[in-house]
Amino acid sequence: MNAELAYLFRHALLRDAAYQLQLPGDRARLHALAFELIEAAFGGRPPAPPLDAADDTIMSPHPTDFVSAELAEHARLAMENSGDQRLQPARVLYLHRFAQHSEDSFRNDEAGNAWQSLSDLHTGVPRGEALRRAAIAWRGIEKGARSILLFQDALTAFREAGDRRSEGIALANLALAFDETGCSDQAEDTYKQALSIHRESGNRRMEAVVLGNLGNLYEATARRELAEPTLARALAIHRELGNRRLEGIVLGSQGNIYLGENQFEQAEHAYLQAIAICREVGNRRSEGIALGNLASAYRGRSQLERAEQTYQQALNIHRETGNRRSEGVALANLALLFDETGRDADGQQAKLQALAIHQEVGNRRFEGITWSSLADSYLRSGAADASELACHQALAILREVHDRRGECQALNRLAQVHEATGRADSANQIYEQALALARELKDRYAEGNNLCALALTRLGLGDEAAARRSWAEGAAIVRELGDPLEIEGHKAAMALACKKAGVALFEQ
Repeated sequence: MNAELAYLFRHALLRDAAYQLQLPGDRARLHALAFELIEAAFGGRPPAPPLDAADDTIMSPHPTDFVSAELAEHARLAMENSGDQRLQPARVLYLHRFAQHSEDSFRNDEAGNAWQSLSDLHTGVPRGEALRRAAIAWRGIEKGARSILLFQDALTAFREAGDRRSEGIALANLALAFDETGCSDQAEDTYKQALSIHRESGNRRMEAVVLGNLGNLYEATARRELAEPTLARALAIHRELGNRRLEGIVLGSQGNIYLGENQFEQAEHAYLQAIAICREVGNRRSEGIALGNLASAYRGRSQLERAEQTYQQALNIHRETGNRRSEGVALANLALLFDETGRDADGQQAKLQALAIHQEVGNRRFEGITWSSLADSYLRSGAADASELACHQALAILREVHDRRGECQALNRLAQVHEATGRADSANQIYEQALALARELKDRYAEGNNLCALALTRLGLGDEAAARRSWAEGAAIVRELGDPLEIEGHKAAMALACKKAGVALFEQ
């Protein structure tokens, strides 16, 4: 042990020994004195913020916020050593302000612990609200099971208190936690329960919030026909109420629909509107999410340098705000850009980092998507067995969370593995499954790619006529969508397959 560590160790022991030598009454007086002096030095006692799910008043900052944890602890120890409970209201006040200040500073772990400690000091609606806030703080930094249990505890407190408005808010939060952990059926049912309560209680703001989240769920489960009108309704209500913050969030969600349909220019327009509003209202978390999605729109338009810079901006904000969930998503998307620019090792490393974050926060949908993406990396590096295993991992998760679009892509990658390992018949069957799913989803991009891949597999099986028909149909779709990198990739693969089969090139 070096001298500095030895000093710190002995100092801590001496401090604790000296503290324990004081009589409890003396300790209580010293803590009360410390409390009084610190509070006075930082501007006196601030007002108590509301602890009510239905009251979204923003807490006004106060100098004591920077020492609120110390003030709450001195109050606790003064009472513990004396049995005098007169400082209890001050302890509750400062623990509340510390929880809120930590949340506002994106120190989510500290906020979660403080909110849960505060819940033990309350009953009824305030207890439920402290539990709800603890669950929100922890939702983005660790597996969702803990948040789900806390939201359920909050619901119980609100129901026992007969507070329907707060019950509806907690149900909306619980639905989002289900959604983020891949429990899409439970999420949809819970969103609808929350929506019913908000309409019953006339809470238009929360009605629009739930509509926005439900629209996101419809988009993630490839139900654009439901997603578009649901998000449009949410946007209309936010604009009617003048809620700029939530207007920006829903505009970002509309961008996601365009992105999913490869309508990159429309997606870019929606994201830029969303980012402008997020910056106007100071919503850093949502700004980071919209920037990450904007980067994907740039990548879709082959603006790769601009996309990489924008992904990095998004990652910086996610790390600043402690948004681990979105950090994992942005890393996985950045990995795809690395793949496209020939940086395979960087791409695989970023995917593994993203996968670890998805598993940490319980993001099942993106865990499945990233397994599928890893399968592609493994196959390109010659690790066919690892690729096949990753495909099966991806398919199991994506089917569990009902991500049909992700399932279609994972099937395509599994077919590639079978083809690369000499199993042309099974590759042909899997491509056909992927094609059928793409058509069911009306996903033209996936339909074109699967038709082109199927053409080459059929050619390898000796069915030139069927291969040419599939190629003609698939190539027409790929040209229509106008992705130059995709078109050139298919042409190169087709030329190689035709040479191997000893047939004339397919019509380009």
